[in-house]
Amino acid sequence: MRSSLSLSRTWLILGAITLVAAVVRAIGLDSGLWTDEIETLVRFARKPLSEIVGEYSKNNHPFYSILSHIALTWFGDHPWSLRLPAVLFGVAGIPMVYILGRVIGSSRDGVLAAGLLAMSYHHIWFSQNARGYTALAFCVMLSSVLLVKGLQDGRTGWYIAYGVVGALGMYTHLTMAFVLLAHGLGWLWLTLRGTHALPRRRWSPALIGFALAATVALLLYAPMLPQVYGAFEQPSRLREVATPRWAVRETLHGLEAGFSAWGALVAVLLFGVGLWGDRREKWFVVTFVLLPAVLTAVGIVVLRLPAQPRYFFPLIGFGALLVVRGAMVAGSWIAATGLARIAPSRLGATAVGTLLVGLLILANTLSLGKLYGHPKQDYEGAMRYVEARRAIGEAIVTAGVAIRPYREYYGKSWESVCTPQDLQRLRLASSRVWIVYTAPDYMPRELLAWIRRECGPAKVFPGTLSGGEVIVCAL
Repeated sequence: MRSSLSLSRTWLILGAITLVAAVVRAIGLDSGLWTDEIETLVRFARKPLSEIVGEYSKNNHPFYSILSHIALTWFGDHPWSLRLPAVLFGVAGIPMVYILGRVIGSSRDGVLAAGLLAMSYHHIWFSQNARGYTALAFCVMLSSVLLVKGLQDGRTGWYIAYGVVGALGMYTHLTMAFVLLAHGLGWLWLTLRGTHALPRRRWSPALIGFALAATVALLLYAPMLPQVYGAFEQPSRLREVATPRWAVRETLHGLEAGFSAWGALVAVLLFGVGLWGDRREKWFVVTFVLLPAVLTAVGIVVLRLPAQPRYFFPLIGFGALLVVRGAMVAGSWIAATGLARIAPSRLGATAVGTLLVGLLILANTLSLGKLYGHPKQDYEGAMRYVEARRAIGEAIVTAGVAIRPYREYYGKSWESVCTPQDLQRLRLASSRVWIVYTAPDYMPRELLAWIRRECGPAKVFPGTLSGGEVIVCAL
């Protein structure tokens, strides 16, 4: 009876956490779209389903494009409806991380990880991003749960479900293949060596699951396979900017934005302690965290992809669980050394660990003001600003990444420029030339240097996308 009451109370707490997660993800959901969301909307979500399933690009997350198309059809063409699938998967990820924590750890770890993920600046940001990353994170967690359940009792049904979820994950984003490969390698090691934690080692059901994932994914991608090959045959131009060193800087900048400087330091330390201290379940850590991360990094290099930190976002659920585990290990150390005696009454290891997780949740909560203060990219603010100040005979031009959003989404007939010579020509033909641009790191260096040297004082419209400020200046 006590166990039933305890379980009911746990699910009640989890329900409250999930409700809070839904509320914080709904705030500001209808704010302006950023570049990749605009491309998702214009090139894919607005198209008929027959075109969505037949056109591939590295910026198309097919499963998400289908879901967003359905949302736009049902609710109309709005930023919030385009983002609705991301929100739903983001909210669903909260109880899912609890289930994952309960399966590979404890119910307590799952609840604390759910609380940490619910208020995570980064998880909220991606939950309001019309891309497939929260769907992918959900599939990573759910497939991991299904794999563990299959290993525990050997039922073929778990592996069939695993294959379906794995295929949908790959249909969302091909980096899911690295996660499934890591799962396969972990399963093979377990099958050959064995462990007391997961005693079931039958070959055939697991092979059915892995084969089903590969087969279904191949069938889903069949209409666009030639385009997939062509997309990866040509290296991305973004690799010139998105180098591994740049990715490390962006990761550190993102951690500071989400946790603040002190919170980021604590989070990284606890994550490291969780990795180091989880010796009892080394198989879980290697199979579900280390191998997927390493294989994804290797895949980025081999496939000549830009080193974008967001490729590792789908592992965020395991990151939260490792931070919680690190907090519990640290709590044991603190309690053992007697440092917890500074409290009015001595705190136990669990209480200290929970307090550490609570501090990180507080740090994330305090950072949400920055998240809600600006859109991801303020294209609309810049557009209103320049149109209100433009006089008759003055030209407005766009450069770099800003060209396509203003032309294809906002329907502006502004001229675009690619070289300093283009601007010189317009400068001679107009009394004043207004220039709107964004993401300067991705612009031609000669053009950017000329604009910064020749253009007047700039008006900067900040956004929560790193490096995504929209800049307006006048010649």
